Amino acid sequence: MRAFRFYFLNILLGIIILGIVSVVGIAIFCSVHKVSVEGSTIYTEEEIKQRKKTFDYLFFSALYETKDGEHFTPRFTPAQIKSMSERKVIDKKVMAMGGIDLEHIPFLRDNGFGGIVLLGAIWNRFQIHSTQDFREIISHFRKIRKATN
Repeated sequence: MRAFRFYFLNILLGIIILGIVSVVGIAIFCSVHKVSVEGSTIYTEEEIKQRKKTFDYLFFSALYETKDGEHFTPRFTPAQIKSMSERKVIDKKVMAMGGIDLEHIPFLRDNGFGGIVLLGAIWNRFQIHSTQDFREIISHFRKIRKATN
């Protein structure tokens, strides 16, 4: 029975991760029609201006400090992000990425981002080889989903 429970939890985790990647990562605030996803992360205002003409969605990073994998520090202050939003550099085509978690969502939504891409906000909440209780990650995901609706 224990092996079945562990197997079930792995399937449940896979479903959760698939849902996070497909729903939260790309289209939280947008309706998806034809999708061409930029193959590289955008790091500068100039790249956004250039590539918005060609692609449906852009991933703009690093907006906040990341604590996993490669360590990134924020490239822009909140005032700079607000300025880009006011000048329509940031719009529904631009997805916020890099160190994003629940507390950042209101600011990002208020400044016109089309969605958010979550990485560490999910991956850093469990240990893949030892976590057996996924209630915390599911609860956190529900909070994120509620904050984005």
